[in-house]
Formats: sequence, C-alpha cells, structure tokens
Amino acid sequence: MQATVDLARRTPAEVEWIAPPASVLPAIRAQTASGKRRSWPRRLAVAAAVAAVGVVIGLGAGRLFWGDTPGSTTVSQVALDALDTGQQGGSAQLIDSRSGMALRIDTTKPLDAGSGYLQVWLLNTDGKRMVPVGVLRGEGVETFPMSASLVKSGYLIVDISQEQYDNNPAHSGDSLLRGKLSA
Repeated sequence: MQATVDLARRTPAEVEWIAPPASVLPAIRAQTASGKRRSWPRRLAVAAAVAAVGVVIGLGAGRLFWGDTPGSTTVSQVALDALDTGQQGGSAQLIDSRSGMALRIDTTKPLDAGSGYLQVWLLNTDGKRMVPVGVLRGEGVETFPMSASLVKSGYLIVDISQEQYDNNPAHSGDSLLRGKLSA
C-alpha cells in the first residue's frame, strides 16, 4: 500500500514537480489550442450582445431625457427673452407624453452663472408664488419633469435666474430670461 503525501503541508522547495511524459504533451497542446479557438468566437459573440444591449438602453434613455418620445406632443411653447434687453435667449416647451409632463428649456447661447448657478423657476400668473424646477447647466437643451397640477394652478411663467451658493432657497431676484407659456 502506498502512503498518501499531503502536499499542502510541504514548502515549495520540498515539492517536486514532475512533468508529464513527452507522449502526452502534443495532446495537451492540441486541446488547449482548440479550446482557445472555440472560446474566441464565443467571447466575441458575448461582447457584441452586451454592446448591442448597451446601445438599445442608451438610445432609450436618450429619448426619455433629451428627445421626443413617441406619442409626445408640445402643449405650449414660448420664447425666453432677456429682461433688460428683450433679446431672445432661448425657448421653453411644455411637453405632454405617456410618461407625464415635462418642461424643455433650449438656450440659444451659453448663459453666465457668474460665481453661482442657474435655476429654472415657474412663476404663478398671480405674480406672488413661484416654485423651483431644476438647475440648468447653462447651454443646450435640458428637460425637467413637471406636474400637470402646477400648470393647471397657473404656474406658466418660465424664469431662469442666476443664484448664489448662499444656503438661501429663495429666488435671488436676478432673472436672466423669462417667458409666459399659454394655458
């Protein structure tokens, strides 16, 4: 009877590695090489499938956040004018889709936030109430989710203001652009 040797208790210097017989090496190499050839197309197919899923998800997210979704309609649109010069600085669209209402802001040129940030507001037509909608990056098209009840309650004036990092959530009084959506 042959004694079993516990290799786990031996140091690497104590363990002798025995190479397989030369007659076995060509068979091992053939299996390894054929295995590599088989796994390459499989890996390529998996990578292509993952990339395709990523593209589909990316396009869907892009349409949801930045583009029109099928079945969406523009309810109202207004030019956003600078208060001091009256020049157009962009536009606002109120969009209704299956996922709900949204306010799309499109600035024609970059807006200067100064040392602060740009805030989008909806002002009520009574001139006494306002709600913040979101932070604007400064240029391009941005879409903000909206509540239909705000529009029904008269929050139709879109205002973009320059705000400071002062822990004051109220409107700064420094409006850059403004326009009134139709009801």
